[in-house]
Amino acid sequence: MSYKYGLTQIEYQIEISKIIPTLSELYDVSAWDAADYNNRADFLLKQEMNNKRQPIEEILTPMLTSSQIVGLEEAKEIINRDIRLRASTETKQKLILLEGPSGVAKTTLIEAIIKENILKYPDIFEFYRVDTTTLTVHVTTTAKLIKEFFNEMRLNKKKIILFIDEADECLRSRLNAGAIATERTSNIMKQLNIEIPNLYIICATNRPKMIDRAILERFQSRVNCPIPTKEELRKIIDLHMPFLKEDYKHSIHNYLTNSSYNWSGRDIYTLSNTFSEIIQLNRLDEPNYVITPEVISLEVERKSNSKKHLKDDYLED
Repeated sequence: MSYKYGLTQIEYQIEISKIIPTLSELYDVSAWDAADYNNRADFLLKQEMNNKRQPIEEILTPMLTSSQIVGLEEAKEIINRDIRLRASTETKQKLILLEGPSGVAKTTLIEAIIKENILKYPDIFEFYRVDTTTLTVHVTTTAKLIKEFFNEMRLNKKKIILFIDEADECLRSRLNAGAIATERTSNIMKQLNIEIPNLYIICATNRPKMIDRAILERFQSRVNCPIPTKEELRKIIDLHMPFLKEDYKHSIHNYLTNSSYNWSGRDIYTLSNTFSEIIQLNRLDEPNYVITPEVISLEVERKSNSKKHLKDDYLED
């Protein structure tokens, strides 16, 4: 019968007894009593068991595989190379930053590559993902949460891959920042200065100028993730709109490539969903309905109008 976290009482006590001797290496225990030791060991065991119970297939659910993602070849090469190296040998802590406009599939690519590699090396890597809500509750508790999070990674026997999405928020510049953002960035920097062997940190942002300069200087690689080229746009249209006739897809491609706006993979995906919904809705009354060029042109124009405020990309912010 389960006692706690899927363990019997004996199994639970054995695991707690393994953790307690390591606590003095992770925390200042000078003022702790027996209850403090047990509570902290229980917390770490709960985190460990939660990680064990939740498979990577549930944690990471990218829409595409890395091979399906069009473009971003430099990012693919660097991340796969770095993870392969860490799977084969001991390495130092490393931080990389993927930067580029919103919608170019930075997050999708990172999730896809991490998932593929953790499934390939299940006994080597552990995956963590953080955002501002993970590390921040109140200014008075931010330092404690960040220290506990990094200590948890230090305690893990596997090599860690850490993904920080929207890094401009988690690692926000302390210039003119609020108290919570300043506290968060300062304490993350303190933890990064105490290196964790084999720790691989991948960050993504569309606003690199918002990241604290001291942290920007710690990135060993900064990888540009640009808007798709004309050729890549056509491949993305083929990927997301296989249900459209070739001449329709050709017309969409011509419109987008001659537009004054930058179109991303997310824009194409959004258009695809719009077309699919129109088809499904009309087929409720007309089972053989086929979307028309007029409807396609109207929806593309509507999407184009919604992009007017994005004419100047983040790089000119």
